[in-house]
Amino acid sequence: MIKGCKSIAEYAIRRFLIEQGFQLSFFDLDMCENQGTLMDCNGDSLTFVYDNEKKCVYTK
Repeated sequence: MIKGCKSIAEYAIRRFLIEQGFQLSFFDLDMCENQGTLMDCNGDSLTFVYDNEKKCVYTK
């Protein structure tokens, strides 16, 4: 169960990350509208986008 999500986009991105095997406790996820930037302890980041029309998440 994913608690504390403020939008459907955030929920979809968090669920996608969990399904891909990410341990979210080791990363910071910053949301801006339908995009989420995942950052690790080294400062490296990935940006994920939730596509509302296709109902899917992809890497930008």
